[in-house]
Amino acid sequence: MFRVIVFLALWTCTIGHTPKEYLEDYCGKTLYHQGPWLRLKLTRRDYPSNFKCNTSVVFSDTNSGQPARLVVVVHKLETKCPGDRLTLVDGNTSVLLKEAKPYLCGKHEPKDAMFTVSSSLIVNFQSDASENDDGFELYITRFHLGICDPTEFRCARGPCIDKSLQCDDHDQCGDESDECSWGFGLVAALLGATCLGSLLTILVFCCCCSKFRSRCSKSNSRGRIIPVFRRSETNRTPALDEPKKAPLEVPLSVSHLEQTHPAFYSLSPPAYTAIPDVTSGNQSGGPLPTKTPMQ
Repeated sequence: MFRVIVFLALWTCTIGHTPKEYLEDYCGKTLYHQGPWLRLKLTRRDYPSNFKCNTSVVFSDTNSGQPARLVVVVHKLETKCPGDRLTLVDGNTSVLLKEAKPYLCGKHEPKDAMFTVSSSLIVNFQSDASENDDGFELYITRFHLGICDPTEFRCARGPCIDKSLQCDDHDQCGDESDECSWGFGLVAALLGATCLGSLLTILVFCCCCSKFRSRCSKSNSRGRIIPVFRRSETNRTPALDEPKKAPLEVPLSVSHLEQTHPAFYSLSPPAYTAIPDVTSGNQSGGPLPTKTPMQ
């Protein structure tokens, strides 16, 4: 049972999870990505003051061989406004994306997704000298507007994305059309509740069993005196290096028995003799004999 709980916990924590890339690792560089989508976060911790970073993100073509385009969804935005600026530009045309004009800041994500006309995107961010914040996280997904093949899924707005992104608890289409009513979050919550309930049931059962055993042992030993025996020297197991003692020989002669077990009387009991009694008589008219101890 414990192994099943551990397996479900690991499966809940790992399924649908995609490793993140951090913009701070690619400042002034180009990030080439081969997968169907990318989670791009600004920094691992709060971004520093006067932070500037410019990165190009380039995706490979789709599996069907058609030219790829990118759909960008701002999943989280926690910056200061005014002062901090997030700019998203098409990599080929250098045109700002429609929903990102002139820049993004604050704590309100754009409601609609943004689309590029090429497979590259330029991400630029700069902060001021004020307090730091958490930053942002982008969902960048590769798509095309042609005919979807069996390994792809068509969003409600028309883009074809990889079918593996369907029902993974991440909105890659930008309109949540790739998500299911029974998404990963609900399934994970149900599995977590089931595992927690099973664990609590096992703990309660073990506690009840231990209490029941302790009560039974107390009731069985009540009113009884359990002697504590001391192991004698004859029952003691000798050590390996201890020499063996010869058995004690006890003489069984008569004199030895008389010395060890004396008689209760040291002398023999007194003898009795018949002495005539003058106060009593027999049928013949004479005195009856009586027994008196000898002096």
